[in-house]
Amino acid sequence: MKKLMFFWVMLPALLFAGTLPPEVLQSDKDGGDFVSSIKVQVNASYEQAENVFERFVTQYKECLDSLFDWALTGLDLQGEDNRLIMVNLKSHHFNPETGLVAGEMDLCVPILGQKFPDTRFVTRIDLHSEQAGHSTVSYAMTRCEKIIDHVDASLEAMLTADGKTELHFNVRFKTTMPYNLMSKKQYRENVEWRFVQLVSNLRDAAEKYPEV
Repeated sequence: MKKLMFFWVMLPALLFAGTLPPEVLQSDKDGGDFVSSIKVQVNASYEQAENVFERFVTQYKECLDSLFDWALTGLDLQGEDNRLIMVNLKSHHFNPETGLVAGEMDLCVPILGQKFPDTRFVTRIDLHSEQAGHSTVSYAMTRCEKIIDHVDASLEAMLTADGKTELHFNVRFKTTMPYNLMSKKQYRENVEWRFVQLVSNLRDAAEKYPEV
C-alpha cells in the first residue's frame, strides 16, 4: 500500500520531468534597448545540447528552411498574423569569406498600417566552444533597412556544478523610431515571446537528439 501511495505522489514529477517552461530572469528596457535574459534546464546531456547548437548554426547559414521544422517552429517568422510586428523571412545567403549572412524579409506593423517588403538585413552567427562544458552561439544583426536597429544575442549551453545541463539566452533588441516607443508589455507580447519559444525549441531538440 505504501509503495502504491508513493507511486501516485511521484507520478506528476515523473510525467513532467524536463518539461518546465523557460524562466525569464530579466525583461526590461535599458536605455534604448529592450533586454531579455532567459534560462531553461535541459533533461539531456551537455553533449546533446552542444550537438543541437552545431546543427542550429550550420542550418542557419546553409539551409534556413530546415530550421522552420524544429528550431524556428512556432515563432511566426513566415508571415503569420501578429498584432504589432509581422515577419516573413524570405531568403538567406551565407558568405564564407566574410562570415556574414545576407537576407531579405517582409516586415509589417499592422497597428500603424506600415509595410516594408523585401527588407534587406545582415547577420553574423558563430559557435564558440572555448572550454569543456560551455558552448556559446553568438548572434548579431549588424544591419537592417527598416524597423530593427540592432539585435545582439548570446545563447549558452553549460554544464552546471551539479551535473545538470542548462541553456541561457541573453539578448539586447532595439527598433528604430517611432517603433522603439513600444511599451515593455508590447515588447513582451510581440517580441520576447519569440525568444522564449526559440529556447523551448532548442531544449526540446536536445532532449530528442538525434531524432530532430
